[in-house]
Amino acid sequence: MEKIEILKKLCAHEKVKKASLKEHDGKLIALVEPSHFLDEEDMELKQSIKKYLASHIPYSYLPSEYIIYKELLPDQILESKLDAPKEENLKKDVFNAHLSRDKILEALDNMWCTALEIKEVDQKNSFIALGGDSLKAMKIILAIQKKFDVDISFQQFFKFSSLVELKEYVLENIA
Repeated sequence: MEKIEILKKLCAHEKVKKASLKEHDGKLIALVEPSHFLDEEDMELKQSIKKYLASHIPYSYLPSEYIIYKELLPDQILESKLDAPKEENLKKDVFNAHLSRDKILEALDNMWCTALEIKEVDQKNSFIALGGDSLKAMKIILAIQKKFDVDISFQQFFKFSSLVELKEYVLENIA
């Protein structure tokens, strides 16, 4: 498993705003910027991230250490970009991996608004109830595939009755 895949899963955690991976003495270290201010011990966050990653990637690929920062500095993120494998896909992978959960959700909201030609999406209404049809669905599917490199079929798209369900699918499959 490549580091970029681990990084994407790490960034998909609901409490992670930004993340980076570094190797030090043969160990993988996760640098994490939380999505909200931590006023309590960050041990709970570390445990939550470890548990989340353990359910999404093989145990042998889990980072051995998690360091929580109030804010990741650009040079901390840059190092993981330089270390990332697959030069031909680097630009797209690094862009996707460093998108925060909030930015991903915001982009999906914008895709629905654009395709449905509305200003705001009611998160719980179905695509059809909001005026969606097959052509508008294809626009959204292509936008998701292009922006997030997530494969979603026409049937899968209509299986999700709301934007909330689609967001969860995209977040789970962004790697």
